[in-house]
Amino acid sequence: MDACIDHRTKDFTDTEERYDVVLDALGGETATRSVGVLSPGGVLVSLQPGTDDTQAAAEKAQVRAVTLIVEHDQAGMRAIADLVDQGRLRAHVSGAFPLAEGAKRASGN
Repeated sequence: MDACIDHRTKDFTDTEERYDVVLDALGGETATRSVGVLSPGGVLVSLQPGTDDTQAAAEKAQVRAVTLIVEHDQAGMRAIADLVDQGRLRAHVSGAFPLAEGAKRASGN
């Protein structure tokens, strides 16, 4: 099952569903809480530096926690493109809207 959950409107941990992979863009407490929705053997991919709490929670739950930090340089962007080309990284688009609405949506209005 693929799911995209808006953490601002729903508690993503309030589910019986378990996922093989969670992509966390926030880090910190959100990353640590994300461990709880993973299936055994699942992977938490964080775009922020990990914490000891997250690593400890991952070990206890028998899942992996990895960090993918890419600087905004050509080599880093090429590495992301390679992951996409290999089918190892896929984007889930939950909706589309006009560019003029971008700032409004980003602020949550």
